Amino acid sequence: KQNSGTTEKLTDVVMLDSSTAIVVGENQNIFKTTNSGVTWNFVGLPWSFPMNWKSISFYDKQNGVLVGGNNIITTTDGGDYWSLSYQSYEKNFLSALCINQGYIYVGDDSGYVYHSIDSGKTWSSEKISTFPVRAIFPYRGPTILGLPLYALTSHSIIRKNEFFPITPWEEKELSFFNGLGSEAYRGEFCNGGGAGFVVGVQGDKRAAPVILRKSMSDTSWLKINLSPDLGGELYSVSAPSSSVIYVCGSSGLVFKTIDGGDNWALHTVPTSQSLNSINFFNNTKGFAVGDSGTILFTSNGGLTGVDEETMPIQNNFVLYQCDKNNNDKY
Repeated sequence: KQNSGTTEKLTDVVMLDSSTAIVVGENQNIFKTTNSGVTWNFVGLPWSFPMNWKSISFYDKQNGVLVGGNNIITTTDGGDYWSLSYQSYEKNFLSALCINQGYIYVGDDSGYVYHSIDSGKTWSSEKISTFPVRAIFPYRGPTILGLPLYALTSHSIIRKNEFFPITPWEEKELSFFNGLGSEAYRGEFCNGGGAGFVVGVQGDKRAAPVILRKSMSDTSWLKINLSPDLGGELYSVSAPSSSVIYVCGSSGLVFKTIDGGDNWALHTVPTSQSLNSINFFNNTKGFAVGDSGTILFTSNGGLTGVDEETMPIQNNFVLYQCDKNNNDKY
């Protein structure tokens, strides 16, 4: 657990390299670290009005977009300085995706997606759903034609193809989130290729965390059974590779898989605060952020009190090394 310097709700986090990350939250809070969170620096903006930031996305270490309330802001210097790109007095922006230096997508709370192809200088908009667009994410593996993009709402997922060929948005209902109190929050495809994952809550009888998975060959999203069977909600997912995926949620919930989502382990973390976003730079280094200014960091994939380099894990077995007196040592 790290000292963020605030007690405000933190809503999103992005890692730019193995030691640089940006965290955003309510009441204008933007923090940046260049040393894995040893110190966090507040990033001031030239506006005095309060802003509740919701989503941040970077294409590379320099070019990114940040949205919240009725504002879209962009950066070209790694988040040290931000400029106002678009402002709406009617919409609340919830989600953002920067897929290259010029192409930006933003979703709002009324089912609209905003699109810029010139780094935020000009924008077009299109209504793609009646539900709020909570996440926009791409397929992150090799493709033959175009780039598959996905927009996630509270109850559906919408797909289109960007670049060549370009296709219109096509919405499909997610039946797992149709019941009372059921809704989806975030989604992501595995880095380098692999399955996609959507997380949320199923609330027909009680609030229960939900993970859906879909490979490119699957025709639908399939629910994964979690063990132990706990109550709660899942708010975010990070998939740094095709085998290692992390999810986080209410009351400090963190689950991890090392086999592409077939089996999940509940991790112990030093907080009971809700964790609203999780992001990993690689399989072992990542941040999770949440309520009351909570920032968590791991450099060893969440192994508690153990050095990853001296305690390798293979096939779910822990490898020990013994000294000449047969005493365990890691």
